[in-house]
Amino acid sequence: MNNSEDFVIVNHVLTKYRGRDKNIVIPDGVTSIGERAFDNRKSITSVTIPEGVTSIGRSAFFECSKLKSVTFPNSMKSIGELAFCDCASLTRVTIPEGLSSIGKMAFNDCSSLVSITIPESVTSIGLNAFFGCTSLTNVNIPCGVKSLDGTFGNCTSLANITIPEGVRRIDNYTFVGCTSLTNIIIPDSIKSIGRSAFCGCTNLTSVTIPEGVTSIGSSAFMHCEKLMEFFVADNNTEFKAIDGNLYSKNGDTFIAYAAGKTDESFTIPKYVSAISGGAFGSCTNLTNITIPEGVTCIDEYTFCSCTNLTNITIPEGVTSIGSFAFNRCTGLTNIIIPESLTSIGMMAFVDCSGLTSITLPANTTNIDERAFLGCSSLTSITLPVGVTSIENRTFEKCESLTSVAIPEGVTIIDWGAFKDCSSLASVTIPSTVTTIGSSAFEGCSSLKVLYYNGTNDDFKKINKRYNAYLNEIATYWYSESTPKRKGKYWHYVDGIATMW
Repeated sequence: MNNSEDFVIVNHVLTKYRGRDKNIVIPDGVTSIGERAFDNRKSITSVTIPEGVTSIGRSAFFECSKLKSVTFPNSMKSIGELAFCDCASLTRVTIPEGLSSIGKMAFNDCSSLVSITIPESVTSIGLNAFFGCTSLTNVNIPCGVKSLDGTFGNCTSLANITIPEGVRRIDNYTFVGCTSLTNIIIPDSIKSIGRSAFCGCTNLTSVTIPEGVTSIGSSAFMHCEKLMEFFVADNNTEFKAIDGNLYSKNGDTFIAYAAGKTDESFTIPKYVSAISGGAFGSCTNLTNITIPEGVTCIDEYTFCSCTNLTNITIPEGVTSIGSFAFNRCTGLTNIIIPESLTSIGMMAFVDCSGLTSITLPANTTNIDERAFLGCSSLTSITLPVGVTSIENRTFEKCESLTSVAIPEGVTIIDWGAFKDCSSLASVTIPSTVTTIGSSAFEGCSSLKVLYYNGTNDDFKKINKRYNAYLNEIATYWYSESTPKRKGKYWHYVDGIATMW
């Protein structure tokens, strides 16, 4: 029997539980369980909620990690956001008829939850309500629910689910990482499929887009490695399938490649002028992809994790390569960049461990952070004059890089820019640099020489805070003519930094 003094109740709202009991029976007369009333109570294993309680507040049982069962009353109307988040021992939940809303992240990361019964009275299920419920095998969605938003992301055991007629939107990340999902029927009532909605559904084999769908977000079907074919309803006005791949209705936008296809090469049709983000994500059988003239942007995640892609030519006219565009293309050894390119997005080539060299054109003015992080085979890179900063961690762990000439105009070498480039032996730093961020060259165990394109006094003015190790590296100052005292000066010979 619980001690009544352990419950703090104000105007029928249970605001806090202060006891240590395992089995909790909430006193009669309570109508609402307040915000964080039981949060982080590791001792609790069961909770019985009495009739009369209509709502459970935000984070009410947050991180009650040993909570295994909850008995809900028929009077319940709403479960607040984060109410049972991280209740890792909760196995089964039956929500009574009459409840109308489940708040965002209400059962997020309830990793032992095997089943949940949701009544037809529920009309609203909040963002990420069951995200990370890795033991959940099946679930019913009430007919009154109009949208799903991240609802079942990372429910890795979810093998079957029926989306009822009436649901109008499958929003961002709704089924992301549902690796056990083999088949899904998208009802005719669906109007939109959001960003990464089915991303990482690695056992999904086919998808049929019904006639009512008018928008599909980027990366919606990325990393669906067994997806063999897209089907599109004949009457759909926005999309069509060609040879099992997904296109816009007029054919000018390539939406998604069926990653389960066994073909080793693919030529994007000449009439395509745009490629959706994530279109080729995890197409691990492809070794060669031909991009047509007319495409102006390589969107984010476009070729992410195409691990057997060995070479690709980006056509003239492309001005930007988006974030993560070639992320983890570990087989990529060569890439031809057009003169038209102006920007490279964050982590665009991260972990392209086979890439040995890359030449960036003069028009490139922006290289975002971590663009080439982990390109462990990269031996050389030519940086264009228009770049004004080396962003944080841009070349971190480029372990084969031996020398770098940073062009005039660069003012900042940001933190970790060349961190752990263990083969880097020499760096040329322009006189325009005003700041070298912390750990910019940390872990560059072979770095013995800095060529500075300025005077000793200028070098002292650079903000080098947290880079004390630079004092141990031999630094040479630029001199265009033969210096009076040799041994501390350098000049260019055929474009190469050379000591006098």
